[in-house]
Amino acid sequence: MTSQNPNAVALNGPASEPSGSLPRDRSNQPLISICIPTRNRADCLAVLLHSIVAQNEPGIQVVISDDASEDHTGQVVAAFRDRLPNILYERAGVPLRYDRNVLHVVAMATGTFCWLFGDDDRMEPGALASVSEALRIAPTLTGLTTGRISYDHKLAETIPVRDLKQNQTTLFSNAGEACLQLLDRLGFLSCQVINRERWQMIATENLSPYFAGYVQLYIIVRMIQAAPHWEFLADKCVGFRSDNDSFRILGMFGRLRMDVCGYEQIIGDVFGRHSEVYRQAMGEVATTHARHHIITAKRASAPFSFFVEATALCIRYYWRYPGFWLKTFPVLMMPRFLALALRGVYQRLRSRRKT
Repeated sequence: MTSQNPNAVALNGPASEPSGSLPRDRSNQPLISICIPTRNRADCLAVLLHSIVAQNEPGIQVVISDDASEDHTGQVVAAFRDRLPNILYERAGVPLRYDRNVLHVVAMATGTFCWLFGDDDRMEPGALASVSEALRIAPTLTGLTTGRISYDHKLAETIPVRDLKQNQTTLFSNAGEACLQLLDRLGFLSCQVINRERWQMIATENLSPYFAGYVQLYIIVRMIQAAPHWEFLADKCVGFRSDNDSFRILGMFGRLRMDVCGYEQIIGDVFGRHSEVYRQAMGEVATTHARHHIITAKRASAPFSFFVEATALCIRYYWRYPGFWLKTFPVLMMPRFLALALRGVYQRLRSRRKT
């Protein structure tokens, strides 16, 4: 399979220095740069930085790109300079917006690998040691995806979430298999560790079509497609703060459309819209991401207009996929009380299975 993007950069073989450049001095290069794009989340950022300090792993670079925050983010970073000596912080004078901020924070970094991290999540104990060990064992990885634990918005209590597809540590060498097995995980920013040089090669493409909140997802899928050497590390390295999505500003329908349109565009552009990967991915998104947003809307007592728009959008994209009609469309149509009652029964049954 080949990329459909005319600006695609081939990544076959090990990452190399740009043509005509001087060799990079790697003697003091950190293995991992923890890359944190942030905006107006100083208190959440402090929790994340505390969790990084608690890892007690030397030689790690922490890189923070502040998207013109108007809170006390700068003071929070300053308070950690003694505990995180290898910290790099920049504050933009005017907002970059999310996608450009993600690109900028990786461009700031100098590590061999960059661990992308949402400013409202945290590292779980031992996470940095687990990821560092995985990268030392397989230093030629294009990247890896970690496991996570879902918490409430205060990071205080774990919450039940849908079963995710891949749950055992696995090394993938087939691009389609990697993307399909990890499709329900690749959208979680804080679970992605990428080879910085391979990322930067893809970042030379025209990325403006993907500036809708998922530029990192496009780059990662392209990296996997071009150099399929990707690992899923099952260790639960990330504490994920639920119900704190920065894209809530889009509204419930806007957030649904972001996933429906974003995943279709990325998978279609990378693998082609007539590929088996595209067909399977679309069917999966219809029954995972789209269904999740619809259930969330039911819980939040969304207005009737949401379900009218959601039904039209989902039928437009998913009418040819049986899973949509069997698993997602019934949730769209059923009354709120029934949808939530069935969801509660399902969660209780699943909890019993796990115990």
